[in-house]
Amino acid sequence: MASSSTASTSQTAPLNPTTNAQPLAEHSLLLASYDHWMRTLLDTVDKLKNMTIVKEPIQLPKIVVVGAQSSGKSSVLDSLAGGIGLSGKEAICTSVPVFIRLERNHLGVDSQFSVVVKEGPIPIEEADVAETIFLAGLGVEDLSLVVKKAGVPNLTMVDFPGIGKDGVDGYWLRKKIMEQISQEESIILCVVSANKDFLESEAFWMCRDVDPSMERSILVVTKVDMTPDDLLRVVIAGIADVADLTYVLVRNSIGDETYAQGTEKERTLFENCDMLSGIHESNKGIQSLAQKVVRIQGAIITKSIQNILKQIHETISINMPNLNRPPQNAMRRAQGLTKASLRKIIIEKESIRSPYENQMKNWFARSTRQCQDKLKSKCDEIGNEKNFLDQEIEMLNEADSKKSSLKFSRVDYAFFKILNKRLDDIFPLLVDFVSGYLYGVTYVVKYVLSMHTADPHLLFAAKQAAENMIARMKEQTVAHLREAVEIERAVHITLNDAYQRIWDGYSAEKRNFLQKLNDNSQPGWVNLDHIGLVKVGHLRANMDEAELGFYLRWRIMSHWSVVRGKLVDNVTVDMVSSVKKLVEWEMECEILNKV
Repeated sequence: MASSSTASTSQTAPLNPTTNAQPLAEHSLLLASYDHWMRTLLDTVDKLKNMTIVKEPIQLPKIVVVGAQSSGKSSVLDSLAGGIGLSGKEAICTSVPVFIRLERNHLGVDSQFSVVVKEGPIPIEEADVAETIFLAGLGVEDLSLVVKKAGVPNLTMVDFPGIGKDGVDGYWLRKKIMEQISQEESIILCVVSANKDFLESEAFWMCRDVDPSMERSILVVTKVDMTPDDLLRVVIAGIADVADLTYVLVRNSIGDETYAQGTEKERTLFENCDMLSGIHESNKGIQSLAQKVVRIQGAIITKSIQNILKQIHETISINMPNLNRPPQNAMRRAQGLTKASLRKIIIEKESIRSPYENQMKNWFARSTRQCQDKLKSKCDEIGNEKNFLDQEIEMLNEADSKKSSLKFSRVDYAFFKILNKRLDDIFPLLVDFVSGYLYGVTYVVKYVLSMHTADPHLLFAAKQAAENMIARMKEQTVAHLREAVEIERAVHITLNDAYQRIWDGYSAEKRNFLQKLNDNSQPGWVNLDHIGLVKVGHLRANMDEAELGFYLRWRIMSHWSVVRGKLVDNVTVDMVSSVKKLVEWEMECEILNKV
């Protein structure tokens, strides 16, 4: 599509991009309108971005174009952007949604065009934009085109395939269109060919559904130069009958017309055509369309800024009475917010709406899972000596050497020695788990305190108090662990069903073990339940010791499965319970006392 004639300096057309010394082809009409209307607003947006009170970023408006197939949608966007190759060839139609990101380059810097695909950006030439979009769009859901060029504003535009286009899933396309035009920051260009009744256009009624007042929608009537005057008269009359409808008549580029050629032909058309010359300047030409688009953008940004200013005013009004209160009151408010956040992140299992809290919840879950996986992996390594039954036979031999001073049988002596060795091995692993878990808790607590405590002095005191609390919790937990380990050293009786389930398999596995051990023709490996594949060839030299060692192994394995389970479960429950008390009331009391 080409642009309109140069606007006059009257009240109805205040923008005149051609009054600058730069050639028209080097500056899009959108940029001229931006510089005239939007600069102050955009400067205000930049200032608001740096304010901590603004939690959500201000979304700059984007242009979304919808319409039937071959109605001239891509041509409209191409002309608004000052010619970026979207409508280079008549035979090529948009086949997938295309997200066009315009980025303003300095004058004298070469233009850069790239299509972004899964593998990354692919540089292309301006002359190949339309064909590349068509080819790259085969087999994908959408594409991104990045245009870095002097004379364009920083802006996003979305070009959709025509509604009713062959080869495009109609339901999917309508869903994608509705997702974009339903967003409050979207400016909708409803493109309708002049030889069609816009009231029968599905695109028009989709716009009406999401924007009933048509405040952010513009009806763009294309191909006015290819429509008979009597039909064009009926179309314009129909548009005038619809209240509050913003519309613009434009001429489409044809074939390989350049941007400048199309602009000149549109100007000549609107000056010389009797039917079109009588239409108000604000309702015809790409320049008028650019002005309307930018004014809607300004209205959307202004509304966002007003909402933010209202939030700032309300926040100041709420907090003003508290400014002169003692710091403890400020800390109480921060603690209330901190407790609520910590409940969501550490204790509760439901998902969180807040992106900041949800990100921290996911991190804490990963950190805890890593500690648990590390503990399980290290515990699995306990008792896995290089050669099967070496440890058991070694302990039995040691018992023989102390036979005169033993208070127990040699088997009991070996059992207690191996059990004590495993208890010695598992204790530091449990302490490491506690340290890793509480490291995650400390990180989360500090992060949440920073979110909700604005005063740096209060924040320092709160973090110090929380660190002291968690350090004491670690000391208490380690003491409980040491006590539990000592109880296991002293008590060797269990009624746990897990012990009996493993011990019940002893007789069958013993027969399997001895059969393979006695058969020298068999390989020196045996696959045993609860143990796995083990090497037994080295045990054939002393069958009696091997049988006794196997009995000892099965006895210690049955007992250790219960002991290990109790210790791991107890430390996990102890941690969860202690952290819950910390979150619910202990930390709040400690921090308030510190303050």
